[in-house]
Amino acid sequence: MRLEELDGKQFTATLEIDNTDFLWKERSDIEGLNLLSTSGMQKLLLNFSREMLSSFESESEVFVVTFVKLEHLDIALIKRPLELNFTVNVKGKNVVFDGTAKQESNLVAKFTLVRRKVSLESIGRKLSEKA
Repeated sequence: MRLEELDGKQFTATLEIDNTDFLWKERSDIEGLNLLSTSGMQKLLLNFSREMLSSFESESEVFVVTFVKLEHLDIALIKRPLELNFTVNVKGKNVVFDGTAKQESNLVAKFTLVRRKVSLESIGRKLSEKA
């Protein structure tokens, strides 16, 4: 499959949340409630989008995150499935994920995430320029 074939397609994915690193831990009295933190939800989305695009990478090119918008609307619990419904749009080197996250039919979040395909050579050049 070519990357362009993803353009305009809708997807549904169910993520199992079993990693306690995603817990909301800002206060000790909240930690025991097993709530998914906003940063944990963002990590889930970043990991998922990376895995989805990994087959389109090469030894010389990689997809980097250039934009994330996450609106956390309701609580979500760790150790319960999180359902993603999203559309992928391919715009040149950019891949845009627009969608929602639900848990047990409750709308938990809305998100937009953009990954851009870049060459490792260009990353190396930019690092050299900054050195």
